[in-house]
Amino acid sequence: GDLRVRVGLRCGAAAVRDLCHLLGGDRPRVEHGARLRIAPGYRLHRKDLPGNPDLVMAGRKLAFFVHGCFWHQHKNCRIANVPGSNTAFWQAKFQANKRRDARAIRALRAVGWRVAVVWECQLSGAKRTRMTVARVRRFLTER
Repeated sequence: GDLRVRVGLRCGAAAVRDLCHLLGGDRPRVEHGARLRIAPGYRLHRKDLPGNPDLVMAGRKLAFFVHGCFWHQHKNCRIANVPGSNTAFWQAKFQANKRRDARAIRALRAVGWRVAVVWECQLSGAKRTRMTVARVRRFLTER
């Protein structure tokens, strides 16, 4: 049957972990009003696919990445700041993360997968969460 989840919201990388747990069917620690229905046949963290997508629907060749804005440096996002100390280290770390993300998405698309990225800031607040849920639903219904 359908997987129903309540989207849990927390700050930083914890939001991504919570969403992954929610997509896996675990109970949220923090509840928010939005619900997301995902069709049967999903798998979490397929290690055999490039980038180890957070959610995969293999039968439909759909892959989802849930990115933390800080760790993956979401462009123009207030969460994606660079720490003030040891900035060279952090900038190199973030650039490596972004290059790895881009390689994984290219590799998946090259073999016919459709890929969507959900950013943690897109799950902050009821309005943004509803918009993101609508976007994911559209992605699921596109061919």
